[in-house]
Amino acid sequence: MKEPESIEKFREYPKSMDFVALKKEGIEKVQELCGDIWTDYNEHDPGVTILENICYALTELGYKTNFDIEDLFYSDRSAQTIEAKTKHTLFKIDDIYPCAPITLQDYRKLIIDHIPSVKNAWLVPLKSSRLGLAVLGLYKVQLQLEDHADPQGTYDAIKSLLSQNRNLCEDFDEIKILKAQKVQVGAIISVGSNVIGESVLSDIYHRLAEELSPHHSFLNLDEMLAMGHSLEEVYDGPVAKNGFISNKSLDNSSIEKVNRIYRSKLIKIISNVPGVVSINNFTVYIDGEAYNEEFIELPDDTYPSLDIEGNIDREQIQLVSDGIVYSLNNEVLRYSLEILSAKSQKKHKRILSTPNKKVETQRAKEDIQFYYSLQNTFPRIYGITEYGIQGKETSENKAYAKQLKGYLVLIEQLLANYLAQLVNVDKLFSLDDFDASYFGQNLHHVPMIEEILGQWDAFENAHSDLIEKYDNYLVRRSRFLDHLMGRLGEEFLTESANAIQRESNAYNRDGFLEKSIRSKIALLRDYVNISRNRGKGVDYGNVDESTKILSTAVTEKVNYLFNLQADPQNALSSLQGEKDLKTSKAKSTAKVDDKSFSFSSSNPDLLAEVMACGVDRNQYSIDPVGSTGKQYQINYRSPVTNNEFPVYQGKSVEDCEEALEAFIQKISDYNVKSEGFHLIEHILLRPTGESVKFTIYSDQGVLASSGIIEGDPEMAKEDFVKDILQHGQDKKNYKVEKQGKNYVVKLHGAKSKLLFENNSFIKKSSADDHVKYCIQFVKASAKKENALENAMSMEQVSKQGMEFESDPFSFQCSAVAPRYSGSFQNDKSKKLFEMLVKANFPAHLKMNFIWLSLDEMSEFERVYQAWITQKSSTGSSANLDDLSYVLMKALRNKLDGAEMIDKEMSSMIGAII
Repeated sequence: MKEPESIEKFREYPKSMDFVALKKEGIEKVQELCGDIWTDYNEHDPGVTILENICYALTELGYKTNFDIEDLFYSDRSAQTIEAKTKHTLFKIDDIYPCAPITLQDYRKLIIDHIPSVKNAWLVPLKSSRLGLAVLGLYKVQLQLEDHADPQGTYDAIKSLLSQNRNLCEDFDEIKILKAQKVQVGAIISVGSNVIGESVLSDIYHRLAEELSPHHSFLNLDEMLAMGHSLEEVYDGPVAKNGFISNKSLDNSSIEKVNRIYRSKLIKIISNVPGVVSINNFTVYIDGEAYNEEFIELPDDTYPSLDIEGNIDREQIQLVSDGIVYSLNNEVLRYSLEILSAKSQKKHKRILSTPNKKVETQRAKEDIQFYYSLQNTFPRIYGITEYGIQGKETSENKAYAKQLKGYLVLIEQLLANYLAQLVNVDKLFSLDDFDASYFGQNLHHVPMIEEILGQWDAFENAHSDLIEKYDNYLVRRSRFLDHLMGRLGEEFLTESANAIQRESNAYNRDGFLEKSIRSKIALLRDYVNISRNRGKGVDYGNVDESTKILSTAVTEKVNYLFNLQADPQNALSSLQGEKDLKTSKAKSTAKVDDKSFSFSSSNPDLLAEVMACGVDRNQYSIDPVGSTGKQYQINYRSPVTNNEFPVYQGKSVEDCEEALEAFIQKISDYNVKSEGFHLIEHILLRPTGESVKFTIYSDQGVLASSGIIEGDPEMAKEDFVKDILQHGQDKKNYKVEKQGKNYVVKLHGAKSKLLFENNSFIKKSSADDHVKYCIQFVKASAKKENALENAMSMEQVSKQGMEFESDPFSFQCSAVAPRYSGSFQNDKSKKLFEMLVKANFPAHLKMNFIWLSLDEMSEFERVYQAWITQKSSTGSSANLDDLSYVLMKALRNKLDGAEMIDKEMSSMIGAII
C-alpha cells in the first residue's frame, strides 16, 4: 500500500531558513553590542521591527541558496544541458570512472575488448628478458586468436595497443600467438528414446568446445549492476569498447585452467546435456593419441581446441537409444551446430548504455536573481513601502521615511548583491574565462530609490567601482580553483611552495599568480586524461617526427603543478647557439658594436640567474659612459652576488631602452623554450635486439664467418642459408681484397650486402684458391638437404648493456631537467620540483634527478632524439641497443658524479649518428 504524502509537523530547517533562530541570534548580538543603551526588545520596538524584516529577508536568501545544484548551475536557459557547458568539472560517469589498465586482468580486458580477432589473452610476469637479462617489470603476452584471424595483422594491432597502454617502467618483452591443440573425444552415449540425436550431439559438441576454449561475454551496464556490482566496480579498469567483461569470466579462463584438461569435468558436462542417460568408454584424443588419465596438461605454447569436424568425420561419439545405435544425419548435425554458434555469438555481444543524466532545471536565472525589496515587508505606518506615507504627509514624516530608506539601502544592496553572487556561482566554479569574482545588481525594485540616491548613473558607477576595488580577483579565483581540485583529491602548489618560488625566482614573481591560475585551469580541463592515464608510460610506438619530448599524463601533471609551459615539439636545449646572450665567469666589457648582452659573474649558475632575473626591468640601469655623453651602457645588478656590471653599450638612452626591451622579451621566450623535463624509463633502455654470428666449417676448417646479424635467430639462420645458396655458387659475387698484411675473401649478395668473409690468407693465390673451394662447397651443399645447416654453427652475440654490475633497469626513472631554466634557478626550486615529482609518481618507482647544463643538455638531446627515432615504429632499429647503452651509461655517469659523455662514448655516438 502506498504511504500517504504529508507535511512534517515539526520540520527542521537549515539555520539560514529558520526565522526564529535568526531573530534570536540577532537580538543576542544586539544585547552584546549595545545592551547598556537599548533595553526594549519587544515587537513594538522599531529596532526589533527592522531586525525581524532583515531576518525574514535572510530566509529568502537561505531558501534560494538551498536550491539543487542543477538549479544554480543551469538556470541560464541558453545553456541548460551538461553538453552545452564543456568547461567544467562535472565529468560524466564513463569519463571519470575508467582508468588505464594497471592489473593483469585490466590488460586482458583491454586486449579482448579492443582487438576483435583475439578470443582470449593472458599476461605472464617475467623475471628476465628473452635475452637472459635479469630485469623486473617485463611481461610475456600470450594470445588465442579467433578462427581465420590474420596473425600478422593481429600482432601489429596488439603491439600498438600495448604501447599506448603501457604502465610506467613496465614493458612487454614478447607477444606470442599460441597454437591450437586439436582435441577429440570418443564415447558411447545412451540417450532417451524421444530425443533428436542430432540436437543432443550438437549441444554436447557446443558445450565441450566452450569448456575447452571459452568465449568471454560482453555485458551491458544493466547486466553488470544486476550481478551486484557497483558503478565504481563496473567502470574500474580500461574504457570498454564493446561491453564489460566480468572478472569471474577472466578467472574461469586463466592460462592455468585453459591448458589443463580434466576428464571427469568433460564427462560431467556431457551428462548435464538434456537427453543424455549414461556415458561409457569416454576417451580423450590429442594428435590421434588416446588419453584415459584424469588430468592432461598441454604444452605452454598451446591451447585446447575441440576438433568437431574430425569428431564428426571419424564418428568418435556414438549415440545409443534403447540399445540401438542412433543413425546420425551429419548435415542436420552441422546445421544444428551453426544455429547454436550463432546464438552464442549474439550472447557474447552487447550494446553499451551509459546513464549520463541530462541535466536541466525549470528555474530561470532571472527568478533566482530577482530581489524583492525589504521595504515592502515593513508595516505601512513606516511610510517606506511602495504605497508611500500613510495619512497626512508632512515634511517631518517624509524626512523620517527617507532617513530610514537611506539606512536600509546599504543592507538591501548587500542582500541584492548576494543573489547576484548566487546566480553566478556557476562561473565561480567553472573553467571558463572571466575577469571578476564579485557580482552585484542594481536596486531598481526598491520603492522610490531614485529619491534616495539622486543621480542614479553616478551611484551605479560608484557601486561598480567599489566592487571592482575590493574584488581581489586573482587570489579568489585561485582559491576557487583550489576548491575544485580538492573535490577531485588533487592539490596544487602549497602556499609555502609558492613562497619559495616567489622569493627565489624573479621570473615566476612577475605574474606568478596569473600563471598559476592558467596552470590550474589547464590541469582541470585536462583532468580526465591526467587522472585516467596517471600510470601510463610513454607511447614509444607512435611518435611524431617533430616530437622532442616524450610526455605522459604524469609528466603533464607535474608541468601544470610547477607552472612549466613544456612544449613536446621544442628541444630544451634550443637556446644553444643563440648569439644575443653570452655568459662567462671571466670579466667582460660591453662593446658598442656588439648587439648581444654579455653577462659575467662568479655565480656558477649564471645562465639560470639571467634566465630567472634577467626579465625584471628593475635589475637594470642605464648610465652614461664617461663624461662625453655620447655613449650609454646598460648595467645589471646581480641579486645573487649583489654586484653590478655592464652588459650592453648603446649610442643613446633610447637605443639602450629599445635593446633592453627586446632582450627581456627574448629571455622570456628562452624561459618558455627551456621549461620542462625528459622522463627516461630505464626499462626501455634494456638490450632488446637479438644478434647472432654464423660460422661455416668444411673439411679444411673454417670456411667463412658472417658479420653480426640482428633479428630473430631462426629467421636470420634461414635467410643466411638462402643467401649463401643463391649467391655463393657464382664467382662474380666473390672479391679478394688486401687488408693490412693479409688478404680477405668476401662474398656479397643482393645490393652488395656482405654475406661472409675469411681474412686468414697471407698470399693472394691462397685467397683465389679459397674462392674456388667455396664455390665447390656451396654447390655440393645445395644438392643435399640441410647440408649447409649441418656445416654451420650459430653464436649468440652479447649486447652492450648486459654487463652492468647492478640492475639499472628495474622500476627506475630518471627526470632529466635543465639547470639553466629560470624555473630551476637555485637549490630551493630544484628540491621543490623533486618533491613534486616524487609525490605524483607511483611510489614503487625509484626516481633519479639529473640536472644538466646547456652544453650537457644539447649533447644528451642529440643522442635521445636519435633514440626516439629508432625506438618508434617508423624508424629503423639497427642501432637501438647501442643508443640505449649510451643513454644508460650517460645517466649512470651523471649520477656517479663523473663526466656524462666520455671519449669512448663520444666516438661511439659519432659512429652511430
